[in-house]
Amino acid sequence: MKNFFTWRNYLVIYLFIIILFNVLLLNFPLTNVFGFEFSVLNALLLVLLSGFYTLSLLKSTEKIKTFFNINLTSFAVFLFFPLVISLSHDLFTVSCSIKDGLVFYLVITLPSVMIGAALAVLSEFISRKFAYLFFILLYLAVLSITFFEFFYNPQIYFYNPVYGYFPGTIYDEAIGVDLKLIIYRSLNLIFFGSVYLVSSYVYFEQKIISRKLIIYITSLITVVFIYLSPSFGYSTTQSSLRHSLNSLVRTEHFDIYFSSGISSERKKVIALSHEYYYSRLTTFYRVIPKEKYVSFIFRNDAQKKKLFGSENADVAKPWLGEIFTIADNYNNTLRHEIAHCFAGEFGWSIFRVADNFNPALIEGAAVARAPEYDLNDIDYMASL
Repeated sequence: MKNFFTWRNYLVIYLFIIILFNVLLLNFPLTNVFGFEFSVLNALLLVLLSGFYTLSLLKSTEKIKTFFNINLTSFAVFLFFPLVISLSHDLFTVSCSIKDGLVFYLVITLPSVMIGAALAVLSEFISRKFAYLFFILLYLAVLSITFFEFFYNPQIYFYNPVYGYFPGTIYDEAIGVDLKLIIYRSLNLIFFGSVYLVSSYVYFEQKIISRKLIIYITSLITVVFIYLSPSFGYSTTQSSLRHSLNSLVRTEHFDIYFSSGISSERKKVIALSHEYYYSRLTTFYRVIPKEKYVSFIFRNDAQKKKLFGSENADVAKPWLGEIFTIADNYNNTLRHEIAHCFAGEFGWSIFRVADNFNPALIEGAAVARAPEYDLNDIDYMASL
C-alpha cells in the first residue's frame, strides 16, 4: 500500500486531488459544464500541482531522460482526468458545445502544466533548500500581475500565464477564443517550454551555462514583454488609452478623452452633461472632490471591449477617479458612474468603495442619485 501511494513521487495523491477538485466543480454553476470557467480553474490548479510534482521529481531523479519521460507522461495524465470527468458529465446531462469546451481546454488549460514546470525549475535554481517556497512565491507573483493591472491601469480584462485570459470584472456570457488569445497562449507555451527544457538540461548536465544567467535572461524577457504588452493588445495602460482616445476636452472638473468619430456638437453636449451632473452630485453627497475626474468616452461597444474589456457595461474606478462610457449611452449611465466616484470620496480601503466590498452599498450609493430604470423611478418599479 505504501508503494502504491509513493509510486512515481506520490503521483496517485496528485491525481486524487485533481479528480476530487473536478468532481467538486460539477456541483457549481458555470463550472459544471465543459467550458471557459472549467478550463480557467483547472489551469490555476494544474500550474500549482505540476510545479510541485516537477520539484519532487528533480530531487529524486538523476538522469535527464528519465526525468523527461516521467514528467511529461505524468503531465499527460494530469490533463487527461479533468477532460474525461467533464466530458462524461456533459454527455449525460445538458450541454454547452463540446467543440467550444475543447477549444477552451486546449488553449487555456493545456499550457498550464508546462508553465508550472518551468516555474519549478527556476525555483530550484534560486534555492535548492527553499525551492517549494520560492515556487509558491513565483506562482503568486505571476498571478499578482493581474492585481496591479486592475489597480493602476484602466482595463478590466486580463491576460495572464497562469489562467490564460479573463474577459473582465463585469461578467460577459459572450466569451470566446480568438486569434489574439491563441497567439498569447502560444507565446506562453514557447517561452515557458523553452525555459523548462533549457533549465532542465542545465540542471542535470551541469553545463557551463550559469543558472543565474538563465534566471536573468528569463526575468529580462518577462519585463520586456510586460512593457510591450500594450502594443500587442494584452494590456491597456493610461498612456495607451489616452493615445487611442486622443481628443481631449477640459472642463472645470473633468478631463474628458473622446474617441475620434464623435462630432464636436456631441462632445459639447456630453461635456456640459458632466458638469451638470457634477453640480447635482456635489449637493446630494455633500462632498467636494479634491481633484478633477477623468472621463473616457468610447465611440462604440466594439472599441470599448477592445481597449477596456467590458462591452455591455459602463464602469467607474473610484480609486483612480476615472469613468468609462460610450458616446451613445452616456445619457443613461454617465450620472451613475460619476456618482461612484463621488461615493469614493468617503469610500473604504484602497479601492474607495463600501465597507467590506458590500455590493448592495457600492451600487446603492450610486443608484440613490441616479434612481431611474428605463425612464421609470426605481421606487415605482419596486412597487410594481
